[in-house]
Amino acid sequence: MSQIKIINPYVDRISIYKKIFYKLKFNKLTGRYFNNDKLMSWLVLIGSNIKGYELKKKIKKFYNKEKFNLSYPKFIEIETINKCNMSCSFCPTNKKNDIRKFTIMDEKLFKKIIEEISYIDNEVLVYFHSNNEPLLDQRIPEFIQYAKENLSNTKAILGMSTNGTLLSEEIFLKLTQYLDILIINNYSENMQLIKTVKNIYKRYRYNEFTADITINLRNVKEVIKNVGGNSPNYSYNKPINIQCLLPFEQMVIRPDGKISLCCKDVYGQYTLGDIRYETISSIWNNDIYNNLRKKMRLGRNNIQLCSNCNF
Repeated sequence: MSQIKIINPYVDRISIYKKIFYKLKFNKLTGRYFNNDKLMSWLVLIGSNIKGYELKKKIKKFYNKEKFNLSYPKFIEIETINKCNMSCSFCPTNKKNDIRKFTIMDEKLFKKIIEEISYIDNEVLVYFHSNNEPLLDQRIPEFIQYAKENLSNTKAILGMSTNGTLLSEEIFLKLTQYLDILIINNYSENMQLIKTVKNIYKRYRYNEFTADITINLRNVKEVIKNVGGNSPNYSYNKPINIQCLLPFEQMVIRPDGKISLCCKDVYGQYTLGDIRYETISSIWNNDIYNNLRKKMRLGRNNIQLCSNCNF
């Protein structure tokens, strides 16, 4: 049981990096959020170098293994609707920039996916979001309830991220009843809680929940890592010389059932399988996936989308 947590990435990052500098504890480094402050930029640069060094060691160790345990993905993102209702400047799928054809997942397909996940015997994190605002799909609370009830005997961990703009008290309480993780990315220019999130926080801040609930204070104009070369407000592309673990750990299911390369394949430029006609296991171990993994072992530049991504 835990209470709702509020995290300010801009403030918390400084204290985190100070701990890094003094104790070199990489596991406390986030290093994801940016702004234009000179001191912050310096901290980010130093912290990112530390993170990059540790990440390189982790990836090198992973890629030096003779065999990968690829029976199933560790993370599965299910996108039941491919739209967002916000216009964050850093996001390639905001409502002004999104070029995707509107698609909403068929209920039978969603239930098939949950059935597929029920066969996974290892721990898997199942997220009911990807490059979208999941609450635009009004069925999502019922979908999550269905998933919870049908995955109760598995090691699946259920999570969701939302911008909170559509989060009523009724929806919030239902989500926290069935989710293990709820992340509310609170976007505002002044880094204050928006009305819907503020109402929930004031009402339930001292309540104990079985779900782990975090409110992230986010700036709508922040700059984050380049998402597959598609981030609207990120113009500088520095070549990345290290591989990525996402093709070995993550599966992203689009509303039409097709499988994207990763969560940074925001427009679905790659299709690695189709869950309507295949199983999670067969897709995860097919020739398309394995050929991409072989290319990734040689470096990001061997895959077009990845060559422009520094996430």
